Amino acid sequence: MENNLEKEHIHVANHNSCGLCCVKINGIKVQYEDKLALDNINIHVHCGEITCIIGPNGAGKSTLLKSIIDMVKHEGTVEYISKGSKTNRKPIIGYVPQKISVDKSAPISVKDLLNITYSGVDNRAFNEVLDLLEIRELLNKKIGDLSGGQTQKVLIALAMNPFPDILLLDEPVANIDKVGIDKVYSIISHLREKYDMAIILVSHDLDSMYNYADNVILLNQKVLAEGPPSKVYESEEFKNIFQIVGDSDV
Repeated sequence: MENNLEKEHIHVANHNSCGLCCVKINGIKVQYEDKLALDNINIHVHCGEITCIIGPNGAGKSTLLKSIIDMVKHEGTVEYISKGSKTNRKPIIGYVPQKISVDKSAPISVKDLLNITYSGVDNRAFNEVLDLLEIRELLNKKIGDLSGGQTQKVLIALAMNPFPDILLLDEPVANIDKVGIDKVYSIISHLREKYDMAIILVSHDLDSMYNYADNVILLNQKVLAEGPPSKVYESEEFKNIFQIVGDSDV
C-alpha cells in the first residue's frame, strides 16, 4: 500500500517513559436486551503503540470504547500494568468522542473551555499542550466557529488532563478535510512516539491506518483478526468484510 501521508514530527519536552507497561482488556461483553453487541473481547495494548479498531457499521467499535470508560454496562475488566508496580491498577483514560453537539450561538470560547479543564494545572504543562496541538491561536475563537479539524484538536487537549495512560479516540478524522486529517494523525503519532502512550482509536480510514497503526483489530461483535496492518489486511476475514478481491490495495 502506498504511503501518501507526510508525517510531521513535533518537538516537545519528552515526558518520562512509563517503561514496560500495557493495557489489558479482558473479556468485555455487552448485551443489549436480545442483542449481543460485544462477545468476549480480549485486547492487549502496549504503551507506545497505536491500536486501531476497524469493522463494518454496527460491529460494536464505539461500544467497545464506551465500555472501557464504563459508559455502557458490560462484563469484563480493564487493567493497567506497569513495570515495577506490585499491583495492577485501573488506568487513567482520556476519551475523545467522535463529535460533540455545539450551539453555534453560544458565546463560550476555546479558552473558556480549556480553563475549566486545566484549572489549577501548572502553566508549563498547559502551554505544552497548546503548542503540541497548535491551538494557541484558537483560544479566543468560539467553539461553534471551529472547523472539524480544529474541534478535534481541542477535544484531544481536553482529554490530556489528567495525563492519560491510555487515549481513546472515536473516529478522530470524521468529516475533516485532507489537510486536517494529516495534522490530526500527525499529532496522534507524536503522542505515541514521544509520550509512550497507549492509544486505541476507531477508524474507517483504512489507508491511513495501514500507515499509522502499529496493530489493527478487526471487530464484528467478536475479534475476527488482529496483528500488524499487513497481516490483518491480507486476512480472509478482512477481504470478506470489505469485499477486497485478491491482492488489491485497500
